[in-house]
Amino acid sequence: MRAVWFGSSQKPIRPSEAELTKSRSGMIELGNLEIHAWHGCNLSCESCSHYSPLGVKGGPTAAQCAQWIDAWSDRLRPAMFSILGGEPTLNRDLAKIVEHALAAFPSSRIRISTNGFLLNRHVELPEVMMRAADRVILEVSAHHGGAEFEKKFAKVRSLADSWRREYGVLIEIKDSYNNWTRRYHVRSGEIVFSNGTPKTAWNACIGKHCKQIFLGKIWKCPPITYFNLMQQSLAV
Repeated sequence: MRAVWFGSSQKPIRPSEAELTKSRSGMIELGNLEIHAWHGCNLSCESCSHYSPLGVKGGPTAAQCAQWIDAWSDRLRPAMFSILGGEPTLNRDLAKIVEHALAAFPSSRIRISTNGFLLNRHVELPEVMMRAADRVILEVSAHHGGAEFEKKFAKVRSLADSWRREYGVLIEIKDSYNNWTRRYHVRSGEIVFSNGTPKTAWNACIGKHCKQIFLGKIWKCPPITYFNLMQQSLAV
């Protein structure tokens, strides 16, 4: 399987308004900054903008995440710092990554985005969240509204309820399937991006608000950040 860009001769589309502003302290403020706690995923969602179902496996260690975060913590001040994937709960040290993010970005809210099915592996996570309950939100995505999915997802809802009661942490369950977007198509073993009207695509894509920390650098959006990683996985 390989990736094919259509309309690649088009000039890059730049945002019409500056998304980054400097505060009086010289820190660069931005609405949202994200990091992968893991690249692979335990689910296979069509057209995932992070390419997780397309053979991408593995992920960074907690030490690597800390190193990447520290490279920017004294320069960036995100209103929200999001820890996601892939599926972040596949990283056994997720709680350590959350702890480090809380310390590195003391004025930011920390969001953990997960499908929830592996949360039971992280018994230390709610304790970390509880110590900074006013700053941390666990965002759980419900990926389908059907009865079969809900039967499996009932355990996730039950765990979320127990963590809320016992630890007083903020957990939001979102019906993500109501806002699915199609980023690419898989045709005859090829990943196809139909970007014949790049300006329209840029205006419509919410990914432009999702800056990424990856390999110690800042990337403009998930599809660009993890494209080479996906290519390497498909080549194996």
